[in-house]
Amino acid sequence: LSRRQRQMCIRDRRDIVLDCSAQKANESGLHLMAKKIVKESTYINLPEIQISARRDSSRNEDDWEQLQPLILEKKRKLQFSNAETEVRCDGFVPDIYIPIRDSVLLVEIAVTHYVDIEKYNRIKRAKVPTIEIDISDFLKNTESFSEDELRKELIDSVEHKRWIYHRREQEGIQKLCERNRTVSYTHLRAHETLRH
Repeated sequence: LSRRQRQMCIRDRRDIVLDCSAQKANESGLHLMAKKIVKESTYINLPEIQISARRDSSRNEDDWEQLQPLILEKKRKLQFSNAETEVRCDGFVPDIYIPIRDSVLLVEIAVTHYVDIEKYNRIKRAKVPTIEIDISDFLKNTESFSEDELRKELIDSVEHKRWIYHRREQEGIQKLCERNRTVSYTHLRAHETLRH
C-alpha cells in the first residue's frame, strides 16, 4: 500500500470507531432518558396479559379457536408514586423498580439489548412481574424525536410493551388448556349432532 492508501485506511478505521462510539453514546443517552421518564412518571399503561396458544401442546392445530391466545387481563393503567432505578432485586438489577402496595413491578427498557435467557430465568425464579419496553426504533432517529414522543411510547402506549413474567402465568396455562378441551368437546358434540 502507498502512504496515501495507508493514511486512508487509518482514517476509515477512526471513522468506524467514532461512529461506534457515537452509536454507543446515543444508545446510553436514550436508555438513561427513558429510565428518567419512567421514574418521574406517576403511572404507566400495562399491556394485556395473554397466554400464547403454543403453551398448550395438545391443542388442535386445525381449530382456529385453539390457535388464539388466551387473554387473562386487558391492558390497564397502573398508578404509582415512587419508582426507583438500579435497585438490586434477587441477584439482578432491573432498569426500573416500582413498589406497588404488596407487590413490585419491574420494567426493562430495550434499546439494543433485550432481556436474555439468564435474566429471564432470574426474573422467573424471583417471581416478580416484569414488562419490557422496546424503544429500539428511537435509536434509528435520535435527532428527530422529541422527549414527549418518547414519554408517550414509554408511559401511554402498549404497542411495544410485553410481559416477561407475570404471576398468573401458570393459572393462564391451565385456563388455556381448559378452554381448548371445552372447545374440542363442543366441536365434537356439534359434529355428532350433525351426523344423527
